[in-house]
Amino acid sequence: MNDLDIQYRLLDSFDDNVLSPKLWNDLLSAGGSDIIFMTWEWQSTWLKVFGRGKLLLGVAEKNGNPITIAPLFEDGGMIFFVGSGGSDYLDFIGDNSDDLIIEKLLSLAIEQVSDFVGIRFYHLQDSSPSSVSLMKDMKRVFAYHGAEHKTVYNFEAREELKVENA
Repeated sequence: MNDLDIQYRLLDSFDDNVLSPKLWNDLLSAGGSDIIFMTWEWQSTWLKVFGRGKLLLGVAEKNGNPITIAPLFEDGGMIFFVGSGGSDYLDFIGDNSDDLIIEKLLSLAIEQVSDFVGIRFYHLQDSSPSSVSLMKDMKRVFAYHGAEHKTVYNFEAREELKVENA
C-alpha cells in the first residue's frame, strides 16, 4: 500500500464522528478478528468502567475512510490496548497486515506520551498479522541491543571498534 495515500490521526473519544459503532464493527469483521472484546460496544464500555490514563485512539485513513484502528491508552508512561486486563483477545482493528501502518500508528501514540516507558500488549495472539509485524521490530531492537554489548566489549578491551573485533 502506498503510504502517501494514508493519513494518521488520534481521535478524542469513541464518540468521534469519524468512527461510528457500525463502521468500527464493520472494520473488525473485515479484518478477520471479529471477537466481542474488540467491538465498539465492548471497548467503549470497558474504557468508561475501567479506563485510566489517556486515550490514544489512533486511526489510519485512506481517501478519508478509516482502514485501521489502534484502540490504545497510556497510563504511567506505558501504552496498552483498550480492554487490557479484562479481555481474552485484543489487537489492531481492520487492516493490520501492513507493517508500516502499525508502525505509524504506534509512533503517533508514542509521540503523545512525554514520559514514555514502553508498550505492553496483553492478549495479542501469536498468529495475528500485528504480532508478526511487531516481532520483526522486536528482532531489530534485539539486534541493536546485541551490537551495543559488542561495542562495550571492544571499548573495555581497548580494541579498535570494527566488525572483526565484535
